[in-house]
Amino acid sequence: MTPRVVRPELLDEMDAAHPAAIRSRDDLVRVNRLMGNAYWIARAVIQAGHSPRSLAEWGGGDGRFLLSLVRRFHTRSIRPSSAALLDKQSIVSATTFAQFKGLDCPLQLVSADILNPSAPLPFADLIICNLFLHHFEGAALRNILARASAQCDLFIACEPRRWRLAPYTTPLLGLIGCNYVTRHDAKRSVKAGFWDGELSTAWPDHKTWTLQEGAAGPFSHLFLAKRVTA
Repeated sequence: MTPRVVRPELLDEMDAAHPAAIRSRDDLVRVNRLMGNAYWIARAVIQAGHSPRSLAEWGGGDGRFLLSLVRRFHTRSIRPSSAALLDKQSIVSATTFAQFKGLDCPLQLVSADILNPSAPLPFADLIICNLFLHHFEGAALRNILARASAQCDLFIACEPRRWRLAPYTTPLLGLIGCNYVTRHDAKRSVKAGFWDGELSTAWPDHKTWTLQEGAAGPFSHLFLAKRVTA
């Protein structure tokens, strides 16, 4: 397997109000649906025997993915009572806030850089990262996972899976209307994605956590860490 290559992505460097950035965030709603990431995370939570009352997403952008996950939880009789979203940008719309409230799961927005050691990270039963960890490598990635291990009982990441055919699938995103930003970033995301064991190796504690890692469908890579209770 070729090594990871982590390079900056266009969306992360664009002004959030740029029309192409807005369009790309809309694209990501479709990409997440195509990858099935909300399904994979919800299934992993259920298989772990977990019913989180509080949840948080790190690097959650505009909050629409987290909202889709809460809605999916509701169909499985899992009803979290609070949600938090950590991101460097404050781009959650009033409509999205209202939709969280309508699900009896009010959203708290934390505007901070995850790499800032003083960033406020409230404890949550479940912390998720969706298409976020592949932006980091080395010490930065290990630091994020170490902080996660101190802030939750269940951690799940759903990331691009780095496999040999993946680079040939990203150009097909144009067929579902994705713009140049999304297509460009998808190529880099795949090269920065993960393979079996890579996130487990970076997790700081293998004694008091149960770890699972592997493919989730044809495009996604799922990592789960569950705290072992006495």
